[in-house]
Amino acid sequence: MNIPFILNWTKRKPSDKGVRISLLGNYQGKDFEYALPAEGVWIAGGVNCSGDYKGIKIAGPLNIENKELYGVSCGLFNYSESNGKFTFQIGAVNNILKYNPKGVVIQIGLHNRVENQSSPFINIKGFGKSKKNEGKELESRVDQSID
Repeated sequence: MNIPFILNWTKRKPSDKGVRISLLGNYQGKDFEYALPAEGVWIAGGVNCSGDYKGIKIAGPLNIENKELYGVSCGLFNYSESNGKFTFQIGAVNNILKYNPKGVVIQIGLHNRVENQSSPFINIKGFGKSKKNEGKELESRVDQSID
């Protein structure tokens, strides 16, 4: 079901790229479990709901990712099952259920939670670790080229 600028309700397919703007919400159908992430910019007055998502999601009350979020989620309540390589959430309540250690999470809001780490106002997880890993990867490449 798709009513332009009111409700975007689509089945998940690789062509889910681009901009979606709607008054009520943007929803990705039930077949998202076996598909590539939706990409682009989703703006909704109500709810944005998808599986994996790459890009920017802006909603009035609610953004939900049932798998991983790669990018920015901005709304009153932002929820994601897991994070991608870089995840940024801005809202009153931000929650990531399971932390992916290969990624960096930055949350700004009244209540921020990443797995078992909670912090009011600003929550950052994985930033220092990712910088350390970059240096180790470079060192290992240099060591391999010398050998």
